Amino acid sequence: MKKALPSTKSPAGKASDYQSRIPYLLGAISNRTGATGSRFYRDQFGVGLAEGRLIYVLGYEGVLTARRASEIMGIDKGATSRALAGLQRRGLVQLTVDDADTRQRTIQFTKAGRALYDQLIVASLAREKALLSVFSKKEVQMLAALLKRLHAHVASRGAPKSGTGVVHPPAP
Repeated sequence: MKKALPSTKSPAGKASDYQSRIPYLLGAISNRTGATGSRFYRDQFGVGLAEGRLIYVLGYEGVLTARRASEIMGIDKGATSRALAGLQRRGLVQLTVDDADTRQRTIQFTKAGRALYDQLIVASLAREKALLSVFSKKEVQMLAALLKRLHAHVASRGAPKSGTGVVHPPAP
């Protein structure tokens, strides 16, 4: 028995080609790159995906707070805190009291953390190059510009209302 397709006049019918919907595509790409990234970071560097992302961000930012790292990565403070604790246990980062706000701690690399970042960034950039190899240089620039604009738009709207979904940033 063949199932009837939803009518294109109904809201469900308009959404029937889910594989062309931007939220689906962003989520699917994020899930796939996150899964392969998690295995990659674990196998190559002995860190999980959240730890790898935190290393990536810290390498670009230099010194930052856990709150700022959470904002940049688009994840909750609890996940950032767990990643931070793992890196601290391994001696890859150190925390110091923020002079501007003694309730905050700033994060920075130790010598071992900087050395790991130097290896991780080379591998991450190679993975990114392979991922984007299906695009021309101009297409990569356009994709980046469009995603930055969408990211800013999502960030400016605050937390989504119930049932509207959440867009997660892709793995580095």
